[in-house]
Amino acid sequence: MDIRWFVVLLLALISIYFIYYFVIQIHNEQSISYEQFIDDISSAKKVFILMDLRNSSNLRSTIMQCSVGLAGSIDLAQKNVSAFAIEDNICISEKGNMTIGECEKIFSSGVLFHIKESNSTQFYRNKIIIGIRNKNASCSVSKK
Repeated sequence: MDIRWFVVLLLALISIYFIYYFVIQIHNEQSISYEQFIDDISSAKKVFILMDLRNSSNLRSTIMQCSVGLAGSIDLAQKNVSAFAIEDNICISEKGNMTIGECEKIFSSGVLFHIKESNSTQFYRNKIIIGIRNKNASCSVSKK
């Protein structure tokens, strides 16, 4: 085997490793505990509340009420809280409409509360996905 083929093969393997590490691994979020998420909130300066209204015809008002409950939580009182909504493929904020990708870039600078119709709630580093499954759901944040 020629040394050039060996070098090309080695460079290809290194490229595949970096693609996996920097592209695939970044999007594979690791779950964390509620307590770890509360620690993230404690150190965050910005908090984003996202009302995901896609596919939520029966629970739209509950999702919106949940966002109001979160915004009024005592543990978020000293934070810079901004509200967003996703409807269809548009992200809506107080500054106007933008793409979902543009909103996601904004969310990366703080802690995100993503509220949507779902059967479960999941905690991630700097992000919680709050699943709303019935009209009696309530939302708040506390250190327990």
